[in-house]
Amino acid sequence: MSWLFDRLTDLAVAERLEIVVDVEPLEGLDHILNRAAQLQSTQVRRGRPNPLDAWIREPREVRFIASGCGGARSGVLFADLEDHDLGVAIAAHAPGANLKVDNLSDLNPLLDALITMRSYAQRIPN
Repeated sequence: MSWLFDRLTDLAVAERLEIVVDVEPLEGLDHILNRAAQLQSTQVRRGRPNPLDAWIREPREVRFIASGCGGARSGVLFADLEDHDLGVAIAAHAPGANLKVDNLSDLNPLLDALITMRSYAQRIPN
């Protein structure tokens, strides 16, 4: 569990964070994702990323990717993960994911913790 906390902390204090969530139904996460979108240097993508532009990584950007899709589709999402990113598979086998959770309700506390930690990290003066 400390590995997960360390990874969430690293994501929270990153200069740039991209959150990609490809799950259905997405409505249950709207509140959390809207909070995330309000944070400085945080980009939120809902649904399946556009393959033409979704994977252009900005310098010093880290990613939190959550997918409820299995097989090849999630494999594409997780293929670009680096050591400092976090990929979460939801109720599906997903090659390349760092973590698997059983259902969408298990993703909520992870996202909430990340967003809360990031909001506090951005309030601390450098």
